[in-house]
Amino acid sequence: MPDDQLTADDEKLRGSIATKVLSYGTIVLGILAAIIIIAGIILIYQAGGDPVKIDKALNLLTNIFYSLLPVIATWVGTVIAFYFGKANFEAANKSVQDLVQHITNSDEKLKATKVNDNGVMRLFNDISYNKDIADKEDKDINIQKDLLDFIDANNKGGRLPIFNGKKVAKYILHESTLNEFVRKFISKKYTSLDGKKLEEISLDQFINSTDDDLKNKVTRSLAFVSKTATLFEANQKLINNPLCQDVFVTENGNEKEEVIGWITNNRIAELAKV
Repeated sequence: MPDDQLTADDEKLRGSIATKVLSYGTIVLGILAAIIIIAGIILIYQAGGDPVKIDKALNLLTNIFYSLLPVIATWVGTVIAFYFGKANFEAANKSVQDLVQHITNSDEKLKATKVNDNGVMRLFNDISYNKDIADKEDKDINIQKDLLDFIDANNKGGRLPIFNGKKVAKYILHESTLNEFVRKFISKKYTSLDGKKLEEISLDQFINSTDDDLKNKVTRSLAFVSKTATLFEANQKLINNPLCQDVFVTENGNEKEEVIGWITNNRIAELAKV
């Protein structure tokens, strides 16, 4: 007999057992309750109105009921748990298998895709960045004019990479990070910047005069892979660095090399779909 037929017969048998147990359990409880009620009436009648005898009779019946009830309830509960527990286990197991299969398929797809495959990465010439600050030092880059205003006017993705004159990636600033800085600055969270206006603050001050959390989001949020790397390798860079959401592609994966292209975490997630 085929396995699927065995499974169907097994499920049918389990369903039949569960139905019968519930039915018989209910009937037994009903009969037990009726017997106790009748016995109670008889004992009370035989007690002849004596309060002590009536109390003893009621205590006896109560003890009998409480002794039998857990036995029946355990019997019913065990059978039902066996039936539904198997179904829950199989459902959970299937969910885990589907998840593992999905992850495996996604990883296989990433391993089969090169970062330099057509349409995978955003080529350097297509990257929106402020070319006017490429040759400036951090102390000469203005947060308001060179970064915030540039994002508002030119950057549609909410991420602003900063390159030097040799097309080497220095930082990647997310709009959320800049907004966090502005909010804390306005709330006077940075005592070293007290008395300054937002339009007076440089990138150097933004990085070194705030807090370690904000500094790390700027200085430790870059990853690099070579042009021969796979998307799986690029994704591993993101996994290994929780602060990183951006991978830049260079000739040999060296951070001091000219950037060839850029891949975001969103792009990797999109290409990993199966």
